[in-house]
Amino acid sequence: DLLGLGSFLDRLRTGGPDQPLFKVQYPNMKKSFEKAQEKCGLKNVKYVMYQARHGGPSHDRRHKLRSLVEVKQRGRWVGDSSLRRYEAHARVQQEEGKETLQVQLLGAAAAKSLETLFHA
Repeated sequence: DLLGLGSFLDRLRTGGPDQPLFKVQYPNMKKSFEKAQEKCGLKNVKYVMYQARHGGPSHDRRHKLRSLVEVKQRGRWVGDSSLRRYEAHARVQQEEGKETLQVQLLGAAAAKSLETLFHA
């Protein structure tokens, strides 16, 4: 459970496992995501929400957080070819390198803060 996020989200759940966790319409969420990027000073890269699906496996493998089998289970991929499509260490490094050192350090600090919050 990376950063304790899964257990944190389980505590937020009010409906059953087949119900959405958040009742937010995609266009509204997308607009909020884009505003958050602006406020954080993320100007060098245009991020999209779907990158979490792409970046997660690469991040997990690059930092040796999960085995290939665990990454595959996490992404609910049946075939290895599906996993390979999403796993791209070099691409993650390339994207991370586009941001300023200040933004990279702020991102690392935010991850630590989230880890503390999720385990509270």
